[in-house]
Amino acid sequence: MCWCTSTTGREGETITLLYTLKRGAPVTSILLDPNLDVDACNARWVAMAKERPWERVWSDFQGVHTQLLRRVAEFSDEQLFQAGLHPKLGKTPLWRIIAVCAFEHEREHAEGLRVWQKQIKP
Repeated sequence: MCWCTSTTGREGETITLLYTLKRGAPVTSILLDPNLDVDACNARWVAMAKERPWERVWSDFQGVHTQLLRRVAEFSDEQLFQAGLHPKLGKTPLWRIIAVCAFEHEREHAEGLRVWQKQIKP
């Protein structure tokens, strides 16, 4: 379950970042903290979900991923690829943050998903 809760947490933070950027609200995302301890952050997300039933964790993952796709769709290609879209992003284009926090992070945990699938299939 570790892979799913850390992915859900990171994608949830990405959704918040996209939402605040789109609306011009103050950007306070932990994703932009250069001192962020990613392992400690992942451990907190896993600890928060460890007592939750698997079905709820999986449902959260699916819901967060769907919401992430919706939020990304609110940005034009130009905005996604623009370096310096917001001062807090520095020269990092938005697509790169999305990549690191979503599909690249999911890829890191893909093997765990495959193992889990094998365990539950009769």
